[in-house]
Amino acid sequence: MATEEQTNVDDSINLSAGDTTRGGQHLVIPNRRISKLSFCLSKSGAPAGNVTFSIRSDYGDILLGSKVWGNANTLTGAPVWYEVTFDSSIDVSGAARILVEFNGGGGVNYIKLHTYMANIKNMEALTLYFAAAYHDYADEECAYIYTYTALGGNADATIAEAKVSLELLRNIEMMHGGHFLIDKDGNAKYESRNARYK
Repeated sequence: MATEEQTNVDDSINLSAGDTTRGGQHLVIPNRRISKLSFCLSKSGAPAGNVTFSIRSDYGDILLGSKVWGNANTLTGAPVWYEVTFDSSIDVSGAARILVEFNGGGGVNYIKLHTYMANIKNMEALTLYFAAAYHDYADEECAYIYTYTALGGNADATIAEAKVSLELLRNIEMMHGGHFLIDKDGNAKYESRNARYK
C-alpha cells in the first residue's frame, strides 16, 4: 500500500461544539481505495466527546465513510499523530474533504487540529466547517496521512476534471486574499480574509 501525506506543522485550529466542528484538507483523490487516515492532534483543557475521522465528497457533502477514533479526553496536550483504520475501505475518485469532526467540548475545552501556514501541495487547501458551511484557505494546509491502493480507471482524467473548479477558486483567493465559503450544495461564495474563525 502507498501513502499520500502533508506532515508539516507550525500552527493549529481549534475544534469544539458551537464553533468550528470540522477541519481537514480539501483535495483531489484520483481513483483510490483508502484504508487508513491520520491527523496530528492535541487538546486544550478537558474536552470530552467522540473524535471522528471522515471522508466527504466535494459534491453535496456526502459522507463517504467515517470512523470514531476515540474520546477527546484521551488526547495529549502535545501534538501526536493519531490514526484510524476504516471498517471498510473507502473508494474515492475526485474532489473530496478528509476531516476531523468534533462536536464536544466548548469554551476553554477543545481539540487542536495541527496545520501548516503555507501552501506546499498543489491544488490542496485547509478546509474548515463553521456557520453551517465550509471555508477553504488556499494559503494553508492541514497535516494528514492517508493509506491507499490504486483503483482501475483513468486517474489523470479524474484529476483534470476535479482540478478545474479548485483552480478557479484558488486563483480568485490568491488575487484578493480571502477565501471561499462552500455550502452543502457545493455553491461557492467569496469571503474576505477577516472572516476566518480560529
